[in-house]
Amino acid sequence: MLLRFSYSLSNSHVYFLLFACLLIGCDQNIVDNMAENTNVNSVESINFSELNLLSQTEFLDATQGSVAATWLALKDKSSDSQYIPEVSEVAIYETQLIFIKQKLLEDRRMVANRTVQIRDILAKDNIQIPLITLLEGLSEVADQNIVGTYSDYCGWYITFRQSQLDHQTAIQKMKLLRRKQS
Repeated sequence: MLLRFSYSLSNSHVYFLLFACLLIGCDQNIVDNMAENTNVNSVESINFSELNLLSQTEFLDATQGSVAATWLALKDKSSDSQYIPEVSEVAIYETQLIFIKQKLLEDRRMVANRTVQIRDILAKDNIQIPLITLLEGLSEVADQNIVGTYSDYCGWYITFRQSQLDHQTAIQKMKLLRRKQS
């Protein structure tokens, strides 16, 4: 059953907390459906100057895990200094962070930081990839119960991409790696 949420702009933190709690026990299909069917307006819980500071943050520190999804949305559109992510956009990142956290027992902040690191490393080799594409692809790998940590996944992905494989082929090759024993 799909849930629809609506809320006033002043309680968006409550929305994300509720959203996160509901997603913890969900499988990826439910998570994807909930993210697509969420009725939201914009990120107003953080003012523009806070968003500006967050967008300039190179990497999240240990106290910033709660803003990881917003930070990723900002980093994905870093060329637009006036960009303010919609809550629905942030929810897509949030969905992937929660899924990876659940599947790989990884800290959201570290997943966000490593995802940005992958993008930046590949950009030096003229390989451009949106952060959300990376998160979604690595979530697909995690969903296949491939042995490894998120750091391992990142290393494999970089190796495959630097070997001239495209994104989808790299993800497919990663899905063929050794699976966890049930």
